[in-house]
Amino acid sequence: MPRFVLILMVKNEEKILRRCLSAVEGLVDAYVITDTGSTDMTTDIALEFLTTHDGCLEVNTWENFGHNRTLSFQNARGYCKAMGWDLKDSYGLLLDADMLFVPGALKEQTLGELGYTVIQTAGGMEYPNTRLIRMDHDWVCMGVTHEYWNGACIGIPKSVCYIDDRNDGGCKTDKFPRDLALLEAGLQATPNNPRYLFYIAQTHHSMGNLEKAIEYYKRRIAAGGWYEEVWYSHYMIAKSYEALKQPYLFEEWVQRGYDYYPNRAEALYVLVKYLRERGDHYKAYHYLMLGKAIPLPGDSLFIETDVYNGLFDYEQSVLDYYVKSDRSDGLKSSVRFLMKQPYFQQSVVSNLKFYVAPIRSTRTPLRLPNPFGGDFKPSAVSLLVYPLANVRYVNYTVVNGAFTTPGGVSLCENACVNLWTRQIVSTMDEETVALPTIPHHIRGLEDVRVVANKDGNFAFTATVHNYEQDAVRILHGRYSPSGTYSECKVLPSPTKRTCEKNWLPIARTDTMIYDWHPFTLVNTSGEIVKTIKTPPMFSLFRGSAPPIRVRDTWWTLIHFVDCEETRKYYHALVELSDDLVPVRMTLPFVFASVGIEYCLSMRYADLTLFCYAGINETDVSEFAIPVSAFTWILVQ
Repeated sequence: MPRFVLILMVKNEEKILRRCLSAVEGLVDAYVITDTGSTDMTTDIALEFLTTHDGCLEVNTWENFGHNRTLSFQNARGYCKAMGWDLKDSYGLLLDADMLFVPGALKEQTLGELGYTVIQTAGGMEYPNTRLIRMDHDWVCMGVTHEYWNGACIGIPKSVCYIDDRNDGGCKTDKFPRDLALLEAGLQATPNNPRYLFYIAQTHHSMGNLEKAIEYYKRRIAAGGWYEEVWYSHYMIAKSYEALKQPYLFEEWVQRGYDYYPNRAEALYVLVKYLRERGDHYKAYHYLMLGKAIPLPGDSLFIETDVYNGLFDYEQSVLDYYVKSDRSDGLKSSVRFLMKQPYFQQSVVSNLKFYVAPIRSTRTPLRLPNPFGGDFKPSAVSLLVYPLANVRYVNYTVVNGAFTTPGGVSLCENACVNLWTRQIVSTMDEETVALPTIPHHIRGLEDVRVVANKDGNFAFTATVHNYEQDAVRILHGRYSPSGTYSECKVLPSPTKRTCEKNWLPIARTDTMIYDWHPFTLVNTSGEIVKTIKTPPMFSLFRGSAPPIRVRDTWWTLIHFVDCEETRKYYHALVELSDDLVPVRMTLPFVFASVGIEYCLSMRYADLTLFCYAGINETDVSEFAIPVSAFTWILVQ
């Protein structure tokens, strides 16, 4: 395994230097820090760090970036030689103080090339940069600023290691005027240097000198050469005209860029967003279709990865409402985006009301008996073995999306009911839980979910507010149709949450679904036994109905809620493999209408899924849904 030396050039980095050094402690064997004129505590911090770590501090007079970075490499190579390192089996890690290196699996890699680029991330932008250099080569850093190293490199995938560029270094306050002076001096020395032309344009754009930026971008295009800089100059001219409120020139330069190099989509995305926000939906859709067809390129210059990984889907999730007659198109676009990206989540969810439709089904009201009288009404059903079910009864009502409770105390009772005959088999006796309770305005066992356990009896979970101080917890135990609970225990939160709800017990196992992002399984003691990475959309999911067997898979029902104004519940099936791994899900749906709907149980028979849902915490119905009504998508 090669040795690594950190090559770090610094100036006035007292606020962030320790962060940078600490991030590579498990990777590098030595630290060579080159200071270029700090006036703060940077050198003191470096020297203190070096009292417990191998390395040295060098000081060089500032000239320009290329010159001084070359010196920083020479300082590091001199140190390695003095320590007797084999330079051919030693690599320098080139960082700035405002970078956090994420080493990942780098130490496990076999290295031998002259140099390696490492992916550098900064916000939504990613690009490779020379960051690992073999110490036996005479490396020179070229350029007065926006410099580059002169050796051959190959890329290391982001999955191995990468750089998190925080961009909060100590010399940022005067960066643009300083860069502009260096670049203009460099251009005087080498007239029409394409790199200097490009970065002078970039610097003017960053300073808000848009007309000047356009001038230099056009000069860069005229200079020819590297196609990525030429395309990017088209892109930045387009963005400059957008900022200057010249929409026709903005669109013209997007088209020019696409005509020059149709393998980059960033400019098309900016135009789509601009047109959509101004209501030009059909033109926006035209450019959206062009952009969506472009895959993530293998280019290296300032790739905006989110453009290729979901942003067109977000735009389409809005535009489909205006240009498509089939509302399911908008639903599919919305789900595609939610599966890829975590941002704009609330915006997309709040728009689902325009797309989600009642699932094709036959609805049968259950007309359940009420053994508790008064204000109580049935609100949820959990099957034991059909037709036996636990029925939840509550004393509160929902009016215009808000809960109204008599006397300010929410009460919940449960009964075992035969759904065929509507006969009360028993009323469940909460006293048999046999655990101490505390005063609380929400009382009773809520959301009782019953499944068969390994020995053929019934196990249950329930949400309780009055069994632990200042916490909502899951109660677990045995359920008897004769009206008793037994072997009850309050389960601890495996993640130290104060509120736990919607754990889904899995029939004939000691396992429950605890969470969906990541997909998390716990045992009946509340201990995590398995986690699986899931797409961002799964962070919205909450458990509804416990998994049931369908052929050689498990189907479980989830819900997620839009809390904008009044609550709106959306549902979807998630299919799990036999070994409980999420495989696919359905497009979201509602049972009756967009509003408060809650389903605790379902069963499968004759290619039909029977779901038992309460509407507005009452009006419990059986919804018989043919499986052909569901549209499935893979979980990726």
